Amino acid sequence: MAHRRRPPVCHRAPPCVERHRPNHYAPPSIHHEIYRIKLPGSAKIGEGKPENQNHAIIFTRGEALQTIDMNHDNYLEEARNLLEEFSEDHGVQPPSILGVRAHIFTGSVSSLAWFMSNQETSFVTIGHRVLARPLKVRFHYGHLDVFDRIFHITRGGINKASSLGINLSEDIFAGFNSTLRRGNVTHHEYIQVGKGRDVGFNQISLFEAKVACGNGEQTLSRDLYRLGHVVMLLYNHWFLCERNGNIFYGEIGCKIVYVG
Repeated sequence: MAHRRRPPVCHRAPPCVERHRPNHYAPPSIHHEIYRIKLPGSAKIGEGKPENQNHAIIFTRGEALQTIDMNHDNYLEEARNLLEEFSEDHGVQPPSILGVRAHIFTGSVSSLAWFMSNQETSFVTIGHRVLARPLKVRFHYGHLDVFDRIFHITRGGINKASSLGINLSEDIFAGFNSTLRRGNVTHHEYIQVGKGRDVGFNQISLFEAKVACGNGEQTLSRDLYRLGHVVMLLYNHWFLCERNGNIFYGEIGCKIVYVG
């Protein structure tokens, strides 16, 4: 009886394309390492969203960077005019963050969604309009804004992540970081980005709790401490009414309405 010859043993790493499933249309299984990223420590430091954004910024190209979440849409009819704002005169400092308004398209789902739509519209449109000009205390809220990529990639990134929960409202720390480093945050309304908000009671309740907890954690951060020492007293008052004081005064207003 003839013995079947055994195939030679290969001690190399197996290729990506399996041998027992030949695919003649697949590209060659040759991978080259072109760049390796050295992490400063553990792969997971804080929340996933700010970590992913700060990690992905090194793979981007160009001078402008827009961060958009999964619940966002986009309208590009005025995108070129928006990028020209980086060259316009917006005060002493050139703009480092271009703020845009949001169009909430989930307001017709339910009455709660309609409430969240009106709340978001009043904050990201009417409120930001005043905060940007003349108060000059607008920061980064949500992921609709367009960043000056060169400015932020050399100044710590566009978000902050922490395992202690102090950066729970990770968005606004980008505005803190930009303002502390002589940046300028503007607001523009001739372009808008679609956004879907929460439509259920539990989702809305958890979101409001996150915002309230985030405001409390901000008072413990060193960014807010430094910001309070470098701006004048009038700006400190406007900033208090815009962030932490807004939650406090809103709670008092709700109590008055409830008792009345």
